[in-house]
Amino acid sequence: MQIINPLQIPYSYKLGTDGYIRPKKTYTDTIQNEKDIVEKLQGYVEIEPDDVDNIPVGSFLRYIKYDKKDKKERFVLGGRLVNIESNYIVLSGINNGLFSVQRYTRDGEGNNGKIIYKTRFFKRLTEEEKLKDQLADTSKKATNMLEKYKELIEDLQNQIMELKQENAILKKRFTR
Repeated sequence: MQIINPLQIPYSYKLGTDGYIRPKKTYTDTIQNEKDIVEKLQGYVEIEPDDVDNIPVGSFLRYIKYDKKDKKERFVLGGRLVNIESNYIVLSGINNGLFSVQRYTRDGEGNNGKIIYKTRFFKRLTEEEKLKDQLADTSKKATNMLEKYKELIEDLQNQIMELKQENAILKKRFTR
């Protein structure tokens, strides 16, 4: 029995070819504020533009693109990565509908214009990556605590030495 990777199953349609009629205000339109964006990016890490080519296929991505019409950034919930090309990536959204996301916004039409904005991609951390982050954080906290305890022990040892010296002086004074 052959195991089929769900990412290799042929998709039945490209978004926009299924008869969907876009409402005047979408859910994405309602989450264009800092509070909602920060909340939606919990558990995600931003990918450096030069590292986009190294994102594993199947990763879940969210992104911020530049809307030339409105002349501002726009947050998008994204989808699962299917393919990476030099100027765009392909994501799979609801019901496996495919859509492309431009990696760059250019000042002209097509791919010939000057790049004015690089789309910001955010990858959802896998459980393994989350555990590694937690382990690194715990290790850092433990190292900091250890350093503080070492300093405390050193201070206490110095205080003990000072008390011993004072005690020796007092013994000499009172034993004469």
